[in-house]
Amino acid sequence: MAFVEKLEQQFHRVCMSDEDVFEAYEYLNAIDQNSTNAVRQGMLVAAIVAYSRPFLNSNGREKSSKKVSLRLESELTGEEQKLHQEVLNLRNGAIAHSDYNLRPVTRWTGVSEGSTISFTPMPKILEGFDEEKFRDLAYQVMMLFKKKRKELDDKIKEQGS
Repeated sequence: MAFVEKLEQQFHRVCMSDEDVFEAYEYLNAIDQNSTNAVRQGMLVAAIVAYSRPFLNSNGREKSSKKVSLRLESELTGEEQKLHQEVLNLRNGAIAHSDYNLRPVTRWTGVSEGSTISFTPMPKILEGFDEEKFRDLAYQVMMLFKKKRKELDDKIKEQGS
């Protein structure tokens, strides 16, 4: 594959990633003080899913790279990196999948019904999650994607000259 084709693939992935994180940012902006718990949870779950897309493998490799190539470690503070990882862990362990370590089930016996279960519901998992800091992170990552898109666009133009 030619160098310029690889740049084009990266450019396409960065453009999609920018849009994904913008979508997350919009969901987070839709949460306000008057949001019901269900609306807050729904918007937060949607934001986590949209934000995570760029950092997970995707299909369509003939037209775009499978994952965005952005080095967040050099661009984010330690606290921001920790939040970024927390978002990806929530997506992978509790939202897109149900990992036992985040949603353990306990079977209780000796109750009138014979047995019952308890598990960690989604509102409990999201309790204390700071959507304001998440919104700030999403905005910052969105700006990094815009910067990367311009860099790639400039490189593609150089190759064409």
